[in-house]
Formats: sequence, structure tokens, C-alpha cells
Amino acid sequence: MFRLNLKFEMSAKLLKQIRNLGFLIFLLLEAPSAVMANDNFIPLPSPLNKDADILTYYWDWLTEELNAPLNIPYPSIKVGDLPANKLMGLMFPTFNNPQTPLEIIISKREMNRSENGFDLEVLGNVAHEIVHYLLLLSDHNWDHTQLEFMLRNNAKEHCDPEFMRLVRHFGTFVWNAYHSNYTVRAINQTVSRSCWEEGQILN
Repeated sequence: MFRLNLKFEMSAKLLKQIRNLGFLIFLLLEAPSAVMANDNFIPLPSPLNKDADILTYYWDWLTEELNAPLNIPYPSIKVGDLPANKLMGLMFPTFNNPQTPLEIIISKREMNRSENGFDLEVLGNVAHEIVHYLLLLSDHNWDHTQLEFMLRNNAKEHCDPEFMRLVRHFGTFVWNAYHSNYTVRAINQTVSRSCWEEGQILN
């Protein structure tokens, strides 16, 4: 019995090592070379910060996909109050609201979800907002210091195939780290639902 338990423990350790090795190989192939030497991860509120490395690897992949300058700063990501129908959102200064800071706000309700075991899903929503952030900057010559930004058409953006592809790809990073089919499905469903909801508003 002792020998059987020992064999089981060794097998479990071996499987864990193989999985960790697989994730490392994925990072070497998928993540840009610059990020491999970078431990300056995207600042996130707890408990999301335990997976800041995954979001940072995704960030570097995104910036390469969008041909962004190397010095683009991470967005400020904070917990705050939002309207009842919003779980998260990208805020930025406009002509009508010039005092609004450029930042991503996570609602307190969404943070409660992350503290109750849905942190990877919430992180997927953060990735969604990061795509919005980078596309906003790309429309303004990558200048994050602008005093005003043009309002974006979220209805068109949420249903844009390229936007949807970029957001869905975050699921690849999550799956290679955790092999969570549930979370990948949740990310894909959120992308589709965002497009559907905006379509209802347009119609």
C-alpha cells in the first residue's frame, strides 16, 4: 500500500512537472521574446494579481499584433463604482467629460465574483477592456497623453471580427496555464454576447 501511494505521488508530481514544462514551451513559442526577460507585470487588484503574468504575456502578444510602439504604458486598472448594467469599462477623457482619467474600472460586483472563484473569467473581461484600450490608442497615434479622445462606436467594435479574434485569443493563454475549458468557453461566450447585446441596441 505504501509503495502504491508513493507511486501515485510520484506520478502526480511528474504530471505537474510535465504541465509546467508545457506552459513554459508555450510561452517560449507564443510570447514575444521581450516579455521573457520582463518581470514588470501589469498591476492588478487582488486576487487578480496572482495571474498578472498571464495577462502581461497576452499584453505583449497584443502589442505585437497591433504594431504598437514599445513604450506604450499599461492602463491603470482600478476597482470603482459603475452603473448597475456595467461590470467593467474603459474610461477616457472626451470633449464633454475632459476630467475623466484614462483607466479601466472594475465594478465592486465583478471583484466579488473574482473573490468567489471566478477570477479567471473576470481576468478575461479585463483582457477585453485592454483590447479596447489599445484600439483607442491606435486611433490616436498611440498618444496616451491626449486631453481628449474621440468617442468610439462600441456597437461596431464588439462585432468586428478582428476585435473578437484578439479578445478570444486570451483564452489560449488561460488554457495553456490552467487547461480550463470552462474558462475558455466563458471568454468566448462573453465575446459573442457583447456583440449580440450591442446588436440589440442598434436594432
